Amino acid sequence: MLRSVNSFTGFNIAAKDGEIGFLESLHFDSSSWKVKYLVTDIVDFFSSQRVLLVPTDAYDLSWLDESIKIDLSKEQIKSAKPYSSDLPVSDQHELLRDRNLNSLYLAEPWSGSILPLWIPLLHKNDDKVLTEIGDPDLRCTKAIKGRRVKASDKEAGVVKDFIVDTDTWMIKFLVIDTNGILPFGDVLMATHHVSAWAEDDTALEINFSSQDLEACPKYDPNEPVNREYVLKLYDYEGKFIRSESSSDNFEKLDASIK
Repeated sequence: MLRSVNSFTGFNIAAKDGEIGFLESLHFDSSSWKVKYLVTDIVDFFSSQRVLLVPTDAYDLSWLDESIKIDLSKEQIKSAKPYSSDLPVSDQHELLRDRNLNSLYLAEPWSGSILPLWIPLLHKNDDKVLTEIGDPDLRCTKAIKGRRVKASDKEAGVVKDFIVDTDTWMIKFLVIDTNGILPFGDVLMATHHVSAWAEDDTALEINFSSQDLEACPKYDPNEPVNREYVLKLYDYEGKFIRSESSSDNFEKLDASIK
């Protein structure tokens, strides 16, 4: 089933023997758009820790009680892979920035206070260091939300949400907020149109022009995202199609979201 990531972020994580935490975000492979981890924040009276659960351990996503049921015990979840063992690109860059900054302290001339002065040290092997730190394609929905989207001809908006198939845990579409830049509102675009990521990971590029983006279906968070919804409007390549639910249309739609 196609679901908005925003709609279930924060859901409780329910182990076989009770609730243990909540879903913080999803980590995904940005080359395949396959979800790799459910980032789970475990909170108790004394501490908080983040662990990485694999989607195959999740067997039910319930809107009734706002929970994700996991086929593991609480102890098994607590001993799952720690967050720091496989960092997404956003955290990799943060580590690199920390590595590339040295702190000097100078006396402020008027008050005599000691103030920090940060001086960046540029390294030629940053890409190599990032590869050593972690997977260069591992990205986080929480970090990517709000990132700038650059169309082939101009700035197009920002990433607002993700539409994921919770049966296969593949991210199929991006919700792009064009408000303030283009007059299209929120639109849905298939993830295979993302062509590149900025080196500093602050933006992504798409192989659509702003005109192509205008032809994409408008996104309404109150409406279900399904094949019928899409067929009544447009296909995800931005071309108008018939409203009839013919097999040809379904095949065309399936091809556009694979």
